[in-house]
Amino acid sequence: MPETATALRSRASAPRSSSSTEPEVCVARIRTLFLQRAPADEVLRACAAVVGWQSPAGQEALREALVTDHAAMLVAPAYRQRVLKALLRALDGHEICEALLEAYLSGGGTGAGGDGWSVRTFEVEGTPIALMMSDVIGGAAETSGCLWPACPALAAWLQARAADLAGATVLELGAGTGLASLALACCADIRSVTVTDNASSALRNLREAASALPPRAAARVSVEHLDWLENEWLGDGVSVTNQTVFTTAKSRQRPFLVGRGPWPVAGVQRDITSTTPD
Repeated sequence: MPETATALRSRASAPRSSSSTEPEVCVARIRTLFLQRAPADEVLRACAAVVGWQSPAGQEALREALVTDHAAMLVAPAYRQRVLKALLRALDGHEICEALLEAYLSGGGTGAGGDGWSVRTFEVEGTPIALMMSDVIGGAAETSGCLWPACPALAAWLQARAADLAGATVLELGAGTGLASLALACCADIRSVTVTDNASSALRNLREAASALPPRAAARVSVEHLDWLENEWLGDGVSVTNQTVFTTAKSRQRPFLVGRGPWPVAGVQRDITSTTPD
């Protein structure tokens, strides 16, 4: 049964052993559970494990993890509201952090990052994938945040061929939002998918989106920096041997299956929107 706020308050007042987990580790676990949309009572149990969580400083740390953290923008406001409401009930009888209360009263946040950035959620095989996206064009950061028509086309193509990709090791070049790779991690029993991009903001968004996936899917995803237009990109530490490689970069309207490595950068591309698997 879900743990009540009273039970949480009682457990919080109990003496803690000297071997209690470091607060930073507990807050990291709270953030992980929150991004994975764990049940609210499970998030609250993690909150209660933070030493001093009911103090003003503890409440501020929880607010940062649940509201102001960049990754928190990937969580639907309705879910955030449920967690904040449960947290405030558990804090009944203590002085409430004003900023934490304001976050709840304002609706738990808008889910938007400002400056043209917002969150869009896609569902693949019943799994929600929340992605940071930009409505502005003008540079690597914004370009990599756009949902180009090739992205959902590639995601659908991969999902339709999920059985054929079982056990595959996959590399995506110029992933941008990463929709195709993250969808593949959710729908196919692949060995792994390495998601690459050159923009630092894209890499941050990709890591946060991947960490919010269910554990099994998240374990299949790794995010790496890679400028695939550089002549020496094969030496950047990303192995391509026997990998299935695809890209929507530089082909915004139509995705391409590049082939299987090792192969030169000038390898033949195959238009996956007008061909069928071999």
